[in-house]
Amino acid sequence: MPTVRTVTVKSSGGDYTSLEAARAGEASLHASLVSADIQLNIVLFAMTDTATLGNWNVFTTDATRYIDIYADSSAAQNGVWDSSGSKYTLSGSAGIVNMRTYCRVHGFQIAVTNTLGALGINGTAIGVVFYNLLIYVSADSSHTATGIYSPTTTAYFYNCIVIILAGSSASRCMYVNNLCVVYSCIAINPFGLVSISRLGGTVLVKNCYASATSLAYQNCTLTTCASSDSSSGSVGLRGIAYSTANFTNVTPGAEDFHLPTGSALIGVGTDTSGDAAPMNFTNDIAGLTRTAPWDVGAFKYNPATGLYTRRGMTARVGSRF
Repeated sequence: MPTVRTVTVKSSGGDYTSLEAARAGEASLHASLVSADIQLNIVLFAMTDTATLGNWNVFTTDATRYIDIYADSSAAQNGVWDSSGSKYTLSGSAGIVNMRTYCRVHGFQIAVTNTLGALGINGTAIGVVFYNLLIYVSADSSHTATGIYSPTTTAYFYNCIVIILAGSSASRCMYVNNLCVVYSCIAINPFGLVSISRLGGTVLVKNCYASATSLAYQNCTLTTCASSDSSSGSVGLRGIAYSTANFTNVTPGAEDFHLPTGSALIGVGTDTSGDAAPMNFTNDIAGLTRTAPWDVGAFKYNPATGLYTRRGMTARVGSRF
């Protein structure tokens, strides 16, 4: 078994003061995790971190000696944007856009203004998993905003929320390719023609909700996926409005995608807990266990009480913490 090495990113008192410093520092120590026989954890604590275009491709990894980047439970996002400073936020002109082969990224919120996107995978890669992420992306009206970009193979995305805040008509929440798998995500693109789009190959999409100015999905293989338009979603789940009839709050910048009582997304999903790993997850974006019948989107709904719970707190549907 490889040695597990865990380093921390904190504004003070940690091993590193930024994610980029952690990338550069760990690469200088052991760029080949395979040769060093190390599985590397980078744990993120509450702070606003400046996103940069650091080269993660310098690492050599494999299925057991991989990179795991995640927010500590005290600083993890809850699926609703938090500006209090109590969460880890990756913010700036770029996100993590040079990932390649055997990495996991999860549990925090990202806001970027770079057309390269918030999360990107370059080159041929396998074993890449992004999950439990809240992503905001913006660009000026003449440039393309992209949330997740993957022109690669065998990349997995689940329990992610991607929102385009501004951009051209070519902007996309997710632009993915070649056997990428997308489950239980929400993709909102009020500026672009398409929200989730396939570059090529086969892209499997399940239990997602997407909205765009024209087509929510383009050339994807869908299972119980809902759309705001009348033609691109799964049969029976088309024309579901992006509104407070189906989500708690759709105000730009204050979105809350918990499902209110009466939402058309409740109980119409597919239970994917029996699918191949890593898509056999059973939790929602806030860490709550999904129960049958599964709902569409990143959050589960509690049909018994009409309440939703977020990391130890409970509120009635429609209220705000």
